[in-house]
Amino acid sequence: MRALQINNLDPLSTRQDKGALWENFFFMERVKYHSYRQDFGRMYFWRTSKKKSNELDFIEVVDGKMETFECRTSPTAKAKPGPDFHKAYPDCPIRTVAPATFLQVWLESEEYRKPAV
Repeated sequence: MRALQINNLDPLSTRQDKGALWENFFFMERVKYHSYRQDFGRMYFWRTSKKKSNELDFIEVVDGKMETFECRTSPTAKAKPGPDFHKAYPDCPIRTVAPATFLQVWLESEEYRKPAV
């Protein structure tokens, strides 16, 4: 719908806003996922206020378990939250998700959410 509004029907691979579109798609899929599961998942983001700001796109908290997602269009790109995040949350998994790794990351998240037996 947005593509029609801004009159940009170029292929995704050539668009200037492909990163933002990917983040939006991923976010909406997670919202639908949590709504379907009725698990009351909460979504946040992480950004430092330092000159060289570090960030994570999405932080999810469900039943006291926290995990993060960094959306990238390249499957080889890595999240760069900086040392402050690791210091504050040393046990929180950081998952980089790209279109090519979407399913794999989703399944890893499912496995992480399973209760310990």
